[in-house]
Amino acid sequence: MVRPTAKKFFVSLLAGLATAVAGCISANYHGEDFPPTDSIKVLGNTPGLAEQYRIIGRGEASGEFSAVSNLDLQNRLCELGQAHGAEALVIVGTRIVPAGRIADATANNIIQASDDPDQLATQIAFNEDISADPDHAARDYKRIMYALFLRKK
Repeated sequence: MVRPTAKKFFVSLLAGLATAVAGCISANYHGEDFPPTDSIKVLGNTPGLAEQYRIIGRGEASGEFSAVSNLDLQNRLCELGQAHGAEALVIVGTRIVPAGRIADATANNIIQASDDPDQLATQIAFNEDISADPDHAARDYKRIMYALFLRKK
């Protein structure tokens, strides 16, 4: 039987770990501001989306590669969108880069959102990136997710 104090300690420890992981995610928003929303939809980039929604902003969330998942980043982007009044968001891509290196959008190495970033093809591309330059082997990597924030027209 678990003692009440041990249970409280365990719950506090889990809450602390969740806060620590969430604190490792940085996020930025660039765009228009509206009153906060209570919920937000995560939409796929489908034809006809532009007829129903308009883009109000762009954002990105990032965290240390092994400490955050794509779902963690997506959840942070949802929170960010809600805070700025978005009714929906579209994940437009993800990227894995060495920490401290500025991501170059012109390099065209964003993993498309239609691909699952945790699938084998992405992992192979990531492994090729780090094995191509032995200097990268000792670096930390960060995961970046990009999104468009939307409101109904």
